[in-house]
Amino acid sequence: MFSRIFNGRTARLAATSAAGLLIVGAVAGVATAATAATSSARHTSPGQASTTHASGETHPGFPWFAQRLKATTKPSIAGTGSLGETLTLTPAVWNETPDSVTYQWYSGGRPIATATGLTFVVTEAQAGRPIWVLETPAKTGYWAIPAKSNLIQVAELARFTERQDVIITGTTEIGSTLTVTPGIYEPAPSNVTYQWQRDGVNIDGAISSTYVIAPEDAGTQIRVIETVTLSGYKTKNEESNRLWVAPVVAP
Repeated sequence: MFSRIFNGRTARLAATSAAGLLIVGAVAGVATAATAATSSARHTSPGQASTTHASGETHPGFPWFAQRLKATTKPSIAGTGSLGETLTLTPAVWNETPDSVTYQWYSGGRPIATATGLTFVVTEAQAGRPIWVLETPAKTGYWAIPAKSNLIQVAELARFTERQDVIITGTTEIGSTLTVTPGIYEPAPSNVTYQWQRDGVNIDGAISSTYVIAPEDAGTQIRVIETVTLSGYKTKNEESNRLWVAPVVAP
């Protein structure tokens, strides 16, 4: 009698354990499927297929069999980066022959407009910034990895040393002429220009080394801005002294 009761309880326990294992297995399977779905959603944009490469990386938009097109030798720029110099790019060598290749030159991290060839002439706009090239290949059925060249650092522009201030002299009466005595700089600039100002505002057409005081100048201050330039040097703008033009007193 006791044996029959014991055997009956054992059978019920075994059945309960088996059912529990089935439930645990079902839950684990659902969790695994949910994890896989979540992972796939993270790596795939709507409407795109997802590719998992041998490296374990997933890349949207590429079939699973897509191969990598990558540089075995990076592109290289030859040159020193001096102003006016022509830099020349030696293209990258790729593990497979690309269908097409494009080039984009950069200065200070920003693309240089129209600079898409194998050569580039350095200008003052690149002074003080690094120059490099991004070479981008394309080939049907391949996942193309762009290649970045070495950096060429362009030197900062040199600066003028001022030896003497620019000054203006003359009688500050209506109709009288004011004259500029140029500043002295080292090295000597290749070009010097002037802009006369009335109370800090440019006077239209007043760009010579002399200026005739006009009626509208009465009660204002007159000065000149001298601008000097030289290739390889930072443009320098110098203000002259100011001359006060007395207001016209009515008789």
